[in-house]
Amino acid sequence: MTTSEMPCVIDTSKIPSNGLELKLDATPAQKEKIAERLGIIRLSELKSRVLVTKDTFITVHASFTAQVIQKDVVTNEALPQTINESFDEVFIEKKDLKEPFSENDLDAPEVIENHQLDIGELIIQYLSLSLDDFPSERADFVYREKEENPFSVLKKLKKD
Repeated sequence: MTTSEMPCVIDTSKIPSNGLELKLDATPAQKEKIAERLGIIRLSELKSRVLVTKDTFITVHASFTAQVIQKDVVTNEALPQTINESFDEVFIEKKDLKEPFSENDLDAPEVIENHQLDIGELIIQYLSLSLDDFPSERADFVYREKEENPFSVLKKLKKD
């Protein structure tokens, strides 16, 4: 298991029958490391609330809030962004796996080993998916065709 910038490893064999509630807020040092990993200028806040339940599968219900400053890839401006997201992720212990899931099955639960699940890493992964590469409203993606392009030249060669 790799070490996360915000480790919060739980033992899935010890999840109570009524579930496990977690409040996970990144420390200043963790926020600095996460910002570096995600390639953003600054992560000033990362707060999450998590409920982990277990029956046949282990289900993580999570919501998080983040305050980030990142560069717009078009305008290169440093822009603040507020992210409020929630997600549900399903896992299964390798020992409970009766038959392998198809690689093409996008709804298949993720397999975990040794009862170890890093909730902090999961939050960071979903934060990375939530970042907007184009946070500037000024970014203009209008495609303007040049008057002379390879196809217009070919069109001129075409005989009527």
